[in-house]
Amino acid sequence: MSKYYEYAEIPLNIFLFYLTFYVFAPILHELGHIVVLYTFHCPYFSRIDIVFLRSFFGKTYQNCVLSPIKQFLVYIAGITTTSLFGLIFAILDVELTKKGKLREAITCIFISIGFFMNTAVYFFEDVGDVKFALEAIGMSAYSHFIKLIGVSIILFALIIMLLNLIHHMEIELEIAVAEEEGRKEDEVKTRKQHSRRPKE
Repeated sequence: MSKYYEYAEIPLNIFLFYLTFYVFAPILHELGHIVVLYTFHCPYFSRIDIVFLRSFFGKTYQNCVLSPIKQFLVYIAGITTTSLFGLIFAILDVELTKKGKLREAITCIFISIGFFMNTAVYFFEDVGDVKFALEAIGMSAYSHFIKLIGVSIILFALIIMLLNLIHHMEIELEIAVAEEEGRKEDEVKTRKQHSRRPKE
């Protein structure tokens, strides 16, 4: 059994993945819309709906007319925010791994995947932010390509998870080898000490 992947920690990391996907990401998604609308001085109101044992659903309504480019920025603000948080936690994973904090690094990558997967969902919706964003700038004709972007995001997230697993297992192997070499050196030193003792 891998010493950094005990069963005791797998449920926690899976729970954090689902918490990120169903709670944190939807809230930050709506905050992304709100920040951009606030920046453009556009009146708005938001609503969060909670479906018990399932998810948070947010909706932000704007009360102004914006230029096509600004409207595009409003629509993509949500997925941009969740993608950014996914990237931040992926970077945290790398930095924590460099410091040898593998347990914390693994938790960060699960959270990162939660943000990326939540982002990917929006690229598979028949009606949603991504399609509205394309319509705002007159590119709705290309909307049938957006699912490919969603697939790419999912593959990217899975590749990150795979590389994370491989890298951590390599580190664990190096630690195990170093510990084994250290144990052998201690045995050799102990034997030498016993051999140097004067015979009675």
